[in-house]
Amino acid sequence: MGKTDERRSWKETVLRASCLATQHGRLAALLGVLLTRAAAQGAGPIGLSTTNLPLAWDNSRAVVYSCDPGTLGDRTNGDAVRLVDESFAMWTAVPWASLSTQRGGTLSADVDQTNYDRFMGVRDGVTPIIFDHDGRITDAVLGAGMSNRVLGFAAPEYYNDSTGEIVEGLSVMNGKLLSGRTDNAVKTVLVHEFGHMLGLSHTQLNDQYLQDGNGDNNADIPIMYPILRTTSECPNLAPALTLDDQLSLAYLYPLSDFSTAGGNVAGRVTRDGADFRGANVILRRVRDPGHTAVAWPSGIASRSAGTWEAHLLPGGTYRVEVEGLDPDFTGGSSIGEFDPPPGGVVREYYNGVSESGDPFLDDPSDAADLVVGLGDRLTGINLALNTTARPLELGGIQTGTLFSTADGLPPCQFTVSATAGTRSLTFDLVIDASKSADILVQSGQPVVGSNGNYTYSHRTQTGSGSKSLTISNGTNPPIRAGTYYVALINHETAPLP
Repeated sequence: MGKTDERRSWKETVLRASCLATQHGRLAALLGVLLTRAAAQGAGPIGLSTTNLPLAWDNSRAVVYSCDPGTLGDRTNGDAVRLVDESFAMWTAVPWASLSTQRGGTLSADVDQTNYDRFMGVRDGVTPIIFDHDGRITDAVLGAGMSNRVLGFAAPEYYNDSTGEIVEGLSVMNGKLLSGRTDNAVKTVLVHEFGHMLGLSHTQLNDQYLQDGNGDNNADIPIMYPILRTTSECPNLAPALTLDDQLSLAYLYPLSDFSTAGGNVAGRVTRDGADFRGANVILRRVRDPGHTAVAWPSGIASRSAGTWEAHLLPGGTYRVEVEGLDPDFTGGSSIGEFDPPPGGVVREYYNGVSESGDPFLDDPSDAADLVVGLGDRLTGINLALNTTARPLELGGIQTGTLFSTADGLPPCQFTVSATAGTRSLTFDLVIDASKSADILVQSGQPVVGSNGNYTYSHRTQTGSGSKSLTISNGTNPPIRAGTYYVALINHETAPLP
């Protein structure tokens, strides 16, 4: 390999993007470990080198792993090794990917809490698969009590900081929690963790299916989703790879004819004209939007651009949408290097020539259809993120088409600043005679709400027609210096006084 700048990475990568757990609750309190939780989101490379290359193994030779000679909870060593081999085989069977794995020799000792440091964090050319029989290794590495929550963890252990080539990996499986589970459930954990070891990040695609009462659609949640998809709705769900999982692996280990395997679509995400990294771009085929779908966070493969791409797309008509990354996905549940994820991304669709970052001109529900065929290359599918507020000029007039909602944050808000010398602010709203709208104003923060119940400091009187709202020293509360957010909503969804 020549002179390298290999970095000892197992501690940081294990804690950043590699853990699985089983407990209801919030991710933030669990180092980002993978959970089964109440319903709460594409994959890509787990990280980048200093030269902006994705971390990946050299696929000109097999990835060799070595298994622990001990038991895994209630499973014999033979059963555990069989599940490991079967799980790696799922990744090597991905069409249009060039990757092979091979089981090498057995580790020199049964690994436990007294000797794990002989096998982890050691540059010895070995990629260990450690069977943590009773969870004590998990507690030693992740902290006391984590063996009651973490199913397993894995990561690239050493990689070349310049080329991104992974030279060693590691994986630890917690037999304490894997005991009593079906082979399919255990393989789901192993396949997910080995995906991390091979260089794959998490995805948040199809999170709407998790614990929605319909276990049948959990099969469309990718294996690399950071929450265990074998919930009580489907405890024996087979660990099949989704299109999103396959794209992630094929991107890192492509065959030479990778781009001819399906349709290819690419673009970039911007906000106010500048590249934006960390917006989740999703392509869904119209006739089966849950099953044939891929996601790609903008900039996950580049630290300097908001680019995204999708490949391996079966022929058909697609729609492109963008959403924010789940703010709960941090630490070990983070997506790529977005930890914490950027905020302020409003869910919307790509709408072709009408695409605009101005929410008063760009309807977020308006979607353009893209026809994609085998081998097609569609480029320039660029998304301009809608802003959530637009500055008002004092004494100025704003016009445009407004969209409002009864649920969540009104997507169209203005901002205006008052100084210590401002005596009053007056807002006049002139609307179509057939419409009815109200003005809501909140001091210091955006107007927010749910199911028609909004937080506001000032609002107009109810009724239809044109509106006027004045904030002054005589109002309750009185005017004060700072930023005011102004939201326009449908009158019928306004809260009662």
